[in-house]
Amino acid sequence: MKYIHKLKPLNEWWVGLIYIGNGVLLLLSALFGYWDFYLRLLGMLLLLVAAIRVIISFRMGNYAYLAGTLHYSVIALLCFAITGENKALITALIGIFFFTLFLNVAMFVSKKVKWRWREVLELAAYPVEDARDGFTARPKPATKAEYSREDILAFARFLAKNLIAIPYVEKEKVALVITKKRLKHLFNLRNDYSDETYVSFDFNGNVTVNITKQDYLQYKDALTFDQLTDSMGNLFVEFLELFKKGEAVRIIDRMNELKLNPFEGAMLI
Repeated sequence: MKYIHKLKPLNEWWVGLIYIGNGVLLLLSALFGYWDFYLRLLGMLLLLVAAIRVIISFRMGNYAYLAGTLHYSVIALLCFAITGENKALITALIGIFFFTLFLNVAMFVSKKVKWRWREVLELAAYPVEDARDGFTARPKPATKAEYSREDILAFARFLAKNLIAIPYVEKEKVALVITKKRLKHLFNLRNDYSDETYVSFDFNGNVTVNITKQDYLQYKDALTFDQLTDSMGNLFVEFLELFKKGEAVRIIDRMNELKLNPFEGAMLI
């Protein structure tokens, strides 16, 4: 199936600022003789990133994420080894660095560590052709489905493992949050998802969809909002049915068919 992408190109100007800032710090460190300080600081920051990735890996059940943990840990150790002028250790770590680099790139290319929020937005928009009656800021009942509590909990774990959604399990329902702002949810910085895009399944079979204005504005055209929310609800019900039938791999295939850049939206964490 050939898809016409309906999302605007991803604008991540702030990533460039990070690289520029790092380059400026590197230059100043070299000019004023703080090279060792720069390497130690970089090493500590990378170890922090590695630790955060371990937490994310176990919270989401995605162990491919540990490839990045290993890679950044090796770079951190290499920074410390250079400041200590340990040539034997430096040589060994350089060899390990190329192995972990290959492993990390392989995880990205295979999309095992790709957060899939843009794929969800693209697939939800695919059947929507009308562009009228724009955004409405409210959760909308979308459809009904048949499932057990165990079905939806297992489905939520599958979506988490494949970085499709971040689940919130509550007394009466499971909410599946589709967002790029993952850290605040994974580290409970804000135990609230009401201002995020989500699909919720209550334990009576009701499916509710909320799409934020920020995500709605990611689309090139002002798609008909009711059709978009209905489509997203139907999409997740379809995914649930595939999961219940043991055909979960087809969910991943649908997303891969979009052929989005595997490095799109990629960050250290």
